[in-house]
Amino acid sequence: MKVLTEFAMSLFQVISILKRRLTSGTRRPRDNHRYLRLIVAARLGDVPKQCRGNLLRLASIAMNILLQCLEKGVLERVCAPSPHTIIGELGHVLAHNVVICRTEDASESCRNKEVKMLVEKLLSIGSQALASTPSVSVGTIAERSGTMYLELDNILAKRNGFYAFEGALHVRHAPAQQTNPGEIGLAEWNTPDLWKFEYENLTEGIFFFAEDVFGVQFGIHYDRVVAFEPESGEIKDLANSIEEWVGRILNDYRQLTGFPIAHEWQQTHGTLHGGMRLLPKIPFILGGKFEVSNLIAVEAVKGMRYRGELWRQLRDLPDGAQVRLKALP
Repeated sequence: MKVLTEFAMSLFQVISILKRRLTSGTRRPRDNHRYLRLIVAARLGDVPKQCRGNLLRLASIAMNILLQCLEKGVLERVCAPSPHTIIGELGHVLAHNVVICRTEDASESCRNKEVKMLVEKLLSIGSQALASTPSVSVGTIAERSGTMYLELDNILAKRNGFYAFEGALHVRHAPAQQTNPGEIGLAEWNTPDLWKFEYENLTEGIFFFAEDVFGVQFGIHYDRVVAFEPESGEIKDLANSIEEWVGRILNDYRQLTGFPIAHEWQQTHGTLHGGMRLLPKIPFILGGKFEVSNLIAVEAVKGMRYRGELWRQLRDLPDGAQVRLKALP
């Protein structure tokens, strides 16, 4: 644990430097984020090679939490005058999930710890649960078995459905005794007659469990996590597991959740309420722009049905053909 102690001391020094930089007003938060990364990387120079990856992940989590604290105006509370207080303030992830990988034999243990860190990180920025404790497993709902369904079970057992990134990411809940009004869970969302029928057999065999702010669906398709684009009907491979999907979301949340435009839209129009997604007035596939002025909030189901009908029109049309759009739902 000597490495961890030394790192905690370094982290405390870095936060102190960061605080002085912010107080002087010479750098913007984004600049400080970059500055902090460089300092932490430099201070890890003497750390054994097999430990660096995990400590850098720890630094990344610390940076993200610091940025949240900066935005919420609680920097003073974070910059406590003790490395032990620093670790406690950064939360359970820092205190209990640091892995020091000393040998190759520990690789599986390290991977499990890293996965736990990723899941905890996603949950730490998510909303409260959308439903009480699951009463049915995901595999039972999907009428399938496999590792990915168990991985999704593990996440929903911690928090049964949630929103993250200011509502841009929506993870649906498993059946439970109590659910938030207006929320559609995994069982109902995956029934063929809700919206899937609009795509005929295109979505057959895919179990959808989450979506981005535009209604792009994330689902389990055999041994892969895929993204389903509702306007074009395109299905893209994203990950080999739910855990890998969580990592991709965290690493590329701006692209994969639509967070930037969701944030901008809500600054103009107010909170995007549960069960709602952003639908383009002019579909993106027809040249509509990814701009606030081209987006309206609609119920997720209505948005999927609307784009399913659009997909049926477009699938056999040659380039340049005219398309007749329905009135927006």
